[in-house]
Amino acid sequence: ITMDKIQKYEFVKKSREYLDEKKVTALFKNLTKQLLIHRPDSPIDFLINRISKKEPIRVFLIGAPGSIAKMLARRISKEVEFTTISAGELMKKESNRSINPAEVKEEIDQFRVVC
Repeated sequence: ITMDKIQKYEFVKKSREYLDEKKVTALFKNLTKQLLIHRPDSPIDFLINRISKKEPIRVFLIGAPGSIAKMLARRISKEVEFTTISAGELMKKESNRSINPAEVKEEIDQFRVVC
């Protein structure tokens, strides 16, 4: 079957739209990038492993200070076996290692951003 230039253009256009819509283009880009980064001895096995690997589910719960977000996150994590991470707890832990822990603690207690 031969295609004229217009048919070829339409075919390429529809093919690209399909691949983009189904996120195949992004998948191929990512897989190619991973291949070049890791350079495995068995690229086919590496690709099969990457494609069949499930992506982790990430859930973010955000709540104002004093809200039940932390309690809710812990209850959900027990039900579905998720790991919880509390930004506030991490900041408090880091404040103990800070050059000026009292200043960091004050910023956290006043709900100001600490960088």
